[in-house]
Amino acid sequence: AISKFRPSALGFRLFLSLLGDRFVHVQQHTRNGGPGGENMESDFNHILGRLVYNYWGESTITLNVLHDSGEREFQNASDVSFYYGRAEEFDPWRMTTTTLSINHVWNENTSTEIEAYYRDLEAIYHRYDNNTESDIQESKRGFTLRQTIRMPERNVVRVGAEMSTWSNPTGKLY
Repeated sequence: AISKFRPSALGFRLFLSLLGDRFVHVQQHTRNGGPGGENMESDFNHILGRLVYNYWGESTITLNVLHDSGEREFQNASDVSFYYGRAEEFDPWRMTTTTLSINHVWNENTSTEIEAYYRDLEAIYHRYDNNTESDIQESKRGFTLRQTIRMPERNVVRVGAEMSTWSNPTGKLY
């Protein structure tokens, strides 16, 4: 097991690896006050978990879960910008992304990967110069199929397809 804790002026990072890197957990907190007079403050928590199962030869099943939460201010625009005078931020911001992939290695030259994913995002956008606020809610789900064939002379051919759906009931983009 590998475990690391790194304190810093901006936050901390915890890294934990078990079972010969088949399970990984990373937790990080970052805080940044931004440069003087430029806004840009941020305060975020990041959590990542990864589980890898080797089911046949070099073939694997991998589950990843990433969660971010916190707040972030936008940098102040220069006086020649259309956006000059705006004061904007996302507070709170929450996003979770989950992926499940199967990478089947048929032989040393051929593999097939199938990946399914889901992302959920919720945030509140604040614009303080005109006192507006917008709720942002969106989700995306889909799957990817990719075939990889290694040819002689160091060439690789990859063919794939992706299908996804995106939902944004509030109609707001970040």
